[in-house]
Amino acid sequence: MIAIDTHVWIWWVDDDPKLKRAVRDRIDAESDVRVSAISLLEIATAVSLNRLVLRPSAIHWLRIAQTAEQIRVHPLSDEICLESVNLPGEFHRDPADRLIVALARVLGAELVTADAKILGYGGVRTVAAS
Repeated sequence: MIAIDTHVWIWWVDDDPKLKRAVRDRIDAESDVRVSAISLLEIATAVSLNRLVLRPSAIHWLRIAQTAEQIRVHPLSDEICLESVNLPGEFHRDPADRLIVALARVLGAELVTADAKILGYGGVRTVAAS
């Protein structure tokens, strides 16, 4: 099992070259890839603010993105929410990033990301996506 950050999910679905081939192959080969439910909010918010364009529409893209056999959108449980506010060490305050990191920690999964702040944080096992 692996967890993937919001941007990694977008890159993977859209076959974006920013995602390293080895990482794409790993996601393709995994039988259990977790995406935090907060990623749905991050995507919807970015689209509503015109910071992200999804074709043909956000709702259509999200439906397609969730049909991949190995993708599972993981709900925000009380355990994940509590973990997100009790992360060990120093980590930045972005609540979405905190929830994504907490998901990986609670599941004992590696987190695939290109986010430098997450990659530099020692409190979660990471895989560099780009």
